[in-house]
Amino acid sequence: MVVAIIALVVATTGGAYAASRIDGKNLVRNSVASSKIENRTLKSKDFSNQARRDLQGERGERGPKGRRGPRGPQGDVGPQGPAGEAVVAQEITPPSTEFPGTSVVDVPALPVNSGGPTSDTGTDLIEPVELDEGTYKVEGTVQFFDFEGGPTAGTEYGVAKVFLDGVNRGTLWTGDVPDDGNNAAQANGSMVLDVPAGGATLSVRAAVRTAESDGGQAGGNLIVTAIG
Repeated sequence: MVVAIIALVVATTGGAYAASRIDGKNLVRNSVASSKIENRTLKSKDFSNQARRDLQGERGERGPKGRRGPRGPQGDVGPQGPAGEAVVAQEITPPSTEFPGTSVVDVPALPVNSGGPTSDTGTDLIEPVELDEGTYKVEGTVQFFDFEGGPTAGTEYGVAKVFLDGVNRGTLWTGDVPDDGNNAAQANGSMVLDVPAGGATLSVRAAVRTAESDGGQAGGNLIVTAIG
């Protein structure tokens, strides 16, 4: 009975003892196959640093460049873009011989309620511009001075009008023209003009509307851009 009990104890504890005593030194190299390892039981800590780098790659490290793929077919032609803009005229009032260092011309005084200047009254600020048929953007600035006059009893308004073949197409108004003989009253603006077939002449005329009899001086610049 005693011998049988001892044999039973040895038999039941031998496996546990062997398992507690087996380590990597007792295993033959390459003796443990993948089929002997339970799936999804290995963790990243079970692998060396080099093995983890080989499996996952270093964080932030660019992988090797792949081979260039074959060239794809040419795409469809895109829609035509909008027409470009081209400056067709850039005019400025010519330099004055009467007032050196300025680009002004003398402009007349017209009654406050005259509605002028017209295509026949006032003074041309720039040389007339010949335009072909098309659509144009017209933009400019005008300045009015009173280089010769003293204080006036009323307000002096600077008025410049844009004409296309003598027809008024736009007006610029300034505030009161200063009486100090130095500073200017200024206005600027822009518009779009459609020139009909056969072309047309663009002109800018200026005058001072005032209750006084004296006029003043005015100058300006004009930029005309073809937009269609």
